[in-house]
This record gives sequence, C-alpha cells and structure tokens, in this order.
Amino acid sequence: MKEAVERCDLALAKWMIDACVPFNVVNSVYYQHAIDAVTAMGPGYKGPTCMLFVVITWQKRLMKSTFMLRLIERFGRRLVAH
Repeated sequence: MKEAVERCDLALAKWMIDACVPFNVVNSVYYQHAIDAVTAMGPGYKGPTCMLFVVITWQKRLMKSTFMLRLIERFGRRLVAH
C-alpha cells in the first residue's frame, strides 16, 4: 500500500512539474475534491482535453454576457436614469 501511495504522489509531482503547476495548488479547497472525483472515476478515466476547457470557459462567458444583456434590456432605462 505504501508503495502505491508513493507511486501516486510521484506521478502527481511529475505532472505538476511538467505543467509548471505551482505546488501551493495543494492548498486550494478544490484540490482534494478533484483528487476524489478522479479516483471515483476508476482506472481508464481520460482527463478532459484543453479544447473542452476552452469550450466550457466560452460557454460560461456567453451565459454571463447573455444574462447581462437581458438585465440591460429589462432595467437599462432605470439604470441610466439614476
């Protein structure tokens, strides 16, 4: 068991070094949650691609901008009047 933990820790450290991820990322409140989520997927899980992260980011931006446009359409006159 100890050897398996060491292999896992080493794999994470190598990935962090290779990707230039700062080690203080382990202090993030989301770090252990991410580790648990990956573990729950089991062997063979393939992580998301860079393109998927780009799509998710743009979807969130689009949703925010659409929401803002709706607010401006609905309350714009009142906001400008004040």
